[in-house]
Parts: sequence; structure tokens; C-alpha cells
Amino acid sequence: MSQVLQIEIDDRLQASAMSALERSVLSIEDFVRLMLGRLCEDNSLLGDVDIPNELTSKTLEKSAQGQDVYSAQNADDLFCQLGI
Repeated sequence: MSQVLQIEIDDRLQASAMSALERSVLSIEDFVRLMLGRLCEDNSLLGDVDIPNELTSKTLEKSAQGQDVYSAQNADDLFCQLGI
């Protein structure tokens, strides 16, 4: 079962948050879920929340679409495929 959470926030705060989250794979809804989960798990609002940088966000998006995803039998096979 899930509930809808409706909150009132300042337009500038929403725009600023959306701008900051654009660089990540998180929507505002995802961010709120993450923070509520962290509150329940850690009993704290503070802590390290890792928001991916632009390169990581693009990489995650490409991986989700199946682009540049490697499958290997073991580490040696993967390194060979990657040319390292």
C-alpha cells in the first residue's frame, strides 16, 4: 500500500531543487523517498547522500538503456574486452 504525499513549497525552492536534481537520475519524488527511507533507517536526516556527477548520471542512463554494457565470464575476460 502506498500513500500520496502532498507538500507546499516555494516556487524558487522547487526550481532550484529540480535544477540540482537534473544532474542526477533522481526526480523530486525519488529524492523524497530516499530521504524518508534514510530517516527510517538511520534515524537521521543528515548523512552522506551521494548525488552522481554529470558523467556518472550519463553512464547510469546509458546502462539503463543497455548501451556500453559489458558482460564477461571473469575479470580477465572483461579487461580483455575493455583493452586494458
